Amino acid sequence: MIMKILKTLQILQKYSDENHPMTVNMIINMLAKQDISAERKGIYRDIKKMMMAGYPIEKCSNNQGFYYQHELEYADAKIICDTINASNFISMRHSRKLIDEIMKNLSIYEQEAIDQSLCYIANKVDTTKLTYTLTKIQDAINLHQQIAFYYFDHKFNNEIVYRKNNQDNNIYQRIPKALVLVNDKYYLIAYAINYQSYGIFRADKIQIIDEKSVKTDFILPALDISKFINENFNMNIGIKENIEIRFDNDVEHIVYDRLLDEAIRTYKDDKYFIINFDAKISSDLISWIMSFKNKAKVLKPKSLINDIIATNKEVLEIYEQDRSSSANN
Repeated sequence: MIMKILKTLQILQKYSDENHPMTVNMIINMLAKQDISAERKGIYRDIKKMMMAGYPIEKCSNNQGFYYQHELEYADAKIICDTINASNFISMRHSRKLIDEIMKNLSIYEQEAIDQSLCYIANKVDTTKLTYTLTKIQDAINLHQQIAFYYFDHKFNNEIVYRKNNQDNNIYQRIPKALVLVNDKYYLIAYAINYQSYGIFRADKIQIIDEKSVKTDFILPALDISKFINENFNMNIGIKENIEIRFDNDVEHIVYDRLLDEAIRTYKDDKYFIINFDAKISSDLISWIMSFKNKAKVLKPKSLINDIIATNKEVLEIYEQDRSSSANN
């Protein structure tokens, strides 16, 4: 009796959804393939019991069958699967594992639709070490531990160069506050007792020293994590200035994608358009403007115009020096 109810539930979960309801006869036939005999009244009775117990089983309005209302809707599942697949910080093996877990919450028809649309990225990085680091950091957060680690940089020949920390033989000791994902990279926000301040570290550059992780009773100061992230990664922080830039029309879609919620278009003709927005003048902003080459011209403020001129001169001087050296030789 119990086995028949469980198998009926499993069949509805796996083989039905809103677009693919199952008739009682279809359920009986599938149970028969598993050597479980059933009759129509019994199936109706079992489904009624499951519905009364809170299982999300729906009856079709035309009385042509039943379907399981999966908690995760198809559109949401597809967005999650596509995001996992497109994330470079998740290896292909780990991507497949996560997507398989998501798929378990769908009918076979929805699984097939998502799987056919996925194009697995083969050149993803191996995230085994990163996964280990994230696990250790999250454990330390949960257990309120202070962690110890080396912090390093990579060079093109795959050489690892450890950053110097004069406090303790190049070992960093921090109390982790949070792990955050920014621009496809995981970062650790952690507190240094000796500096009495929070800092940020890229998780894939952290080498945890297990034996030096210890529980601490230190109470972390309050931190607005969203504000902290914006201050460390957003070009629009600090003292903002009003900026006006003229762009060629053929780059409007690029500008729109970047400044959708921040800029106002104040002018447009058959060749140019002008936008106005408030932002902090920073190296990131200057680099972004210069990436448009002669398709962007800053109209104001004067300070930003001068910064762009100075940056271009600095770049030009490097190549002028090379040209002079070549001529002398």
